[in-house]
Amino acid sequence: MTKAQAHIYNESTFKSMQCKPAQSWFKCGALLLLLTSLLTACQEPDRGPEKRPAPIVPTHWRDGTPIAADYPRDHYGVPYRIGNLGGQPVNLPEYSMETPVEYEDSPGFDWRKAQNYKPPVRTYKDIIEGFSFFMNYTDGTIYDSWHPNFNKWYEARKEPGTPWILVGIDSGSRYPKREHIYDIYLDGNLNDYAKPPYYIPLDVYAKTGETKFGLEVYANPGINPENGIAWRNNHGAKDLFVQRDADGHVVSYIKCSNNPVPKPPCDHEFLMSGNDMKVELEMVYDRQNLPHWREIEAQAEKAVRSFIARPPSEAVQQKWRGG
Repeated sequence: MTKAQAHIYNESTFKSMQCKPAQSWFKCGALLLLLTSLLTACQEPDRGPEKRPAPIVPTHWRDGTPIAADYPRDHYGVPYRIGNLGGQPVNLPEYSMETPVEYEDSPGFDWRKAQNYKPPVRTYKDIIEGFSFFMNYTDGTIYDSWHPNFNKWYEARKEPGTPWILVGIDSGSRYPKREHIYDIYLDGNLNDYAKPPYYIPLDVYAKTGETKFGLEVYANPGINPENGIAWRNNHGAKDLFVQRDADGHVVSYIKCSNNPVPKPPCDHEFLMSGNDMKVELEMVYDRQNLPHWREIEAQAEKAVRSFIARPPSEAVQQKWRGG
């Protein structure tokens, strides 16, 4: 699906996708994004920003209902995806979203539900569950597929060590329900996955005693009996890095690929600071950027907070729905 087709205002879903129970919605979405990007690259060459048509400015929702004149719109005139993100009202720009904005009533990966799903006109009371966007962590630029620099940014994303990172959001029912969730993750890596019935060699970790960039380092222990190579050096192995708070709880949980490739990915998870936004951020970036993990966290949180909006009265919002 091209961005030109994305002006149709209906929450998107995907017909076929298999996710492991332990995977987050963001990780599933990130995989879908990768597959979709590869497919799009094969089907339609990029025409460059100078040949791109102007963004479509809709006047009606998909069901034919007129869009209220005072409904929140971005600088292109396109309605924002609006809602409640972790307790704060937000405006999400359509052309910066890399994966669909999912609400608590969205069908997600339930294809049967999606067949007859008719999303309501959104207000700031609608609970947002997840979405993702690209940003440049060095200057805080949020990716925009209609910006004049779009093609330059797109090409830069392909470079090893690129500062463009994928930021995934989990909130609402997807926000971790258990306190100190990353302590639980680490405990699983150190204990649960190290023995039957959950034994998974590449998910088993031991503390190395090293510290890199202010992070504790953990690695896969032992030798793979099938090839005689240390598990840490096997294909698909990842190093684990954690940051703890003053009380010793893990607050940043990062896994980085050990594969000898130009763009070894890191998966980086943390919870936004403070109690005003219940949002988990899951970021994907090249391992070359790991030394800048603090800056990446700060810029990602700043970007999410930049979406916070000042909503009109509830009466005005109800009129958007025809109330």
